[in-house]
Amino acid sequence: MENKKAAMRNKMCPKVSIIMTTYNVEEHIEESLQSALAQDIADLEVLCIDGHSNDHTLNIIKVFEKKDPRVRLLFQERLGIGAAKNCGIENAQGEYITFLDADDFYLDTTALRKMYEACKAEHVSVCGAFRSILFIDGHVEKEPLHRNDCKIGMHCVRLQYMERQYDYHFHSYIYDRQMIMNSDARFAEVKAYDDTHFFIRAMLQAKEFCVVPVELYRYRCGPAYDWGMEKANDAILALSDQLKLTKEKGLTTLHWLTLQRINYEYGAIFEKNILAGDFELLARLISANAVIDENIIRTVESSPPDEHWYIEPMIHRRYADMPLRKGEAPYAPPYILEPLWHIMCFDKHQNLQELEELRCHIRELEEQNSQKFIFSRKLRGGFCCLREHGLIYTVRRFLQKVQNHIS
Repeated sequence: MENKKAAMRNKMCPKVSIIMTTYNVEEHIEESLQSALAQDIADLEVLCIDGHSNDHTLNIIKVFEKKDPRVRLLFQERLGIGAAKNCGIENAQGEYITFLDADDFYLDTTALRKMYEACKAEHVSVCGAFRSILFIDGHVEKEPLHRNDCKIGMHCVRLQYMERQYDYHFHSYIYDRQMIMNSDARFAEVKAYDDTHFFIRAMLQAKEFCVVPVELYRYRCGPAYDWGMEKANDAILALSDQLKLTKEKGLTTLHWLTLQRINYEYGAIFEKNILAGDFELLARLISANAVIDENIIRTVESSPPDEHWYIEPMIHRRYADMPLRKGEAPYAPPYILEPLWHIMCFDKHQNLQELEELRCHIRELEEQNSQKFIFSRKLRGGFCCLREHGLIYTVRRFLQKVQNHIS
């Protein structure tokens, strides 16, 4: 009787659930679904969490759903891609879960099976595999992450997350569903930068994981991010949360990397939106600056992470291209975020065109409504303060005024 019940449970519980969020992806979703269903693992389900697409996406999914019982279509009512992924976690039935974006696809048809078998053999809750990038012009690059860890002929390699601290590429792993359900590993329900919130917490919960040297994931690279104010604000909040989490959990290398992401990966986006008049984003950038742990940064800087293993796969830059801005006075913040420095430090001989454009925008804001006039007048006064007293004094005065306004 017990054997019969166990067999029934196994029949109802797929080995892997692939969670796919969909919204107006008619161009690529067929290829993505075909690659998922071509995986040779015996028991599989594909959950399509749709945000009420209004192109042909739903018709394509329904055709697959009718032909293949492994496909399930669900509708997501909560806003945002993070909420859709959380809906997938809540509704998945698989022993393990993984995530596939509807414009990406799988390569090796044996990948998920090998990853599942490695989890069982190594008694781990997470297993990763290789991934590559398909660029708009058609050329492909192999992501270097973990390739150096896996030697030729290896079945898999076992790793500790504290020794391999990173935050991207959550698609490239399968996760024990019960481990996720019993943890705080969920996607941030925001408009941008939702995935690292899940991935870091999932890996902290797992502690150790294995990697199988098989080509799983092909990421389709689209145009560069050009976020507006709403997404930029969501991103800096998520990055601030990541600074706090990495500080709390002793993820020193990842704390340093998060700082560099703000500086050099998203810094131009933050600058653009602040120059367009987003004063809330400026206040949040200053708050993020206050979260930086100077002791952690100094420790990492004294013995920087390996460029080939860590910096290239994580941020695609060289170490020399990412200098940290240090405070110039005893009472200054030990480290100053690059976008914050660029916004606050207008040299009288440089950036004059940007400064004049900002002044024009301030005048436009003054004409729109009195509330913005108050802020724009303060910002205009800030430029005078910069000329007369310098950056550090101005930052301190700005912080005091922000606190007074919030009060």
